[in-house]
Amino acid sequence: MTEGQAQSPPHDLTAYPEVLVLLWPDSFGVNVLPASSGVAGMGRQLLQDDLMPVPGRPGRVHGKRVAAHIFALALLRMHDLDLIALRPETKKVLFIKKTQVVAVRGSSGGDTQGLSAVSLGHFKPGESSLTVRELIRRWFRDLTPVPFLHVIGDTEETAERLGLYRKVTGSNTAIRAAKRVAHVVAGGSFIYEPVEDLVVRTQEAASRLADRWRQFGSDDPELREHLLKDVEGAIESMELPEPPEPPESSN
Repeated sequence: MTEGQAQSPPHDLTAYPEVLVLLWPDSFGVNVLPASSGVAGMGRQLLQDDLMPVPGRPGRVHGKRVAAHIFALALLRMHDLDLIALRPETKKVLFIKKTQVVAVRGSSGGDTQGLSAVSLGHFKPGESSLTVRELIRRWFRDLTPVPFLHVIGDTEETAERLGLYRKVTGSNTAIRAAKRVAHVVAGGSFIYEPVEDLVVRTQEAASRLADRWRQFGSDDPELREHLLKDVEGAIESMELPEPPEPPESSN
């Protein structure tokens, strides 16, 4: 697809909540920071490492929060379609109550797309329920050192298939890709960039989905809080630890 030939995005983009979260993270409560913002003091590098641009607009967001909302909204869509039922489950562990969200298979045979369909596929035959944490662990299959970028990278690929993103190459692409999700292809690296005029057309669909997200938080704030917490915890638990520092040699 070339400039000037941009086609309209698919009519039902709410079938791909992950893409709408990627394009409009602030609509779902992900704070947007000024593009020039920095983090001072100790831990600066740790906090800076997951900052990513907002597609087609000025500002940056924390990628880990975007990845968590991508999963949470995909699961909520499955819940709304009666493909699963999201339920809190509280257990006592050494006299401490712990609540986790469980996804129980629903009765609906409705169709779903994107990340929702992939997530549903991780239920084994005859399996009636999974914790959200286990569902996400299965989605990753193999360990990846930066799982939140893995989530975002897959979402960018989906956005490309929908015509909302395009691959970009060029002299400075390798440097830019190193700071984001790097994709190595024959002949070099590329990054995804949004087709900006089409991103604007997704705002209405994002607004409808954001209304549902806010309604979910109003109807059951504890469930939404636990859902996000479980998603974030599962993604972080997949991160590979940094290799230990070599011991200092004594003189």
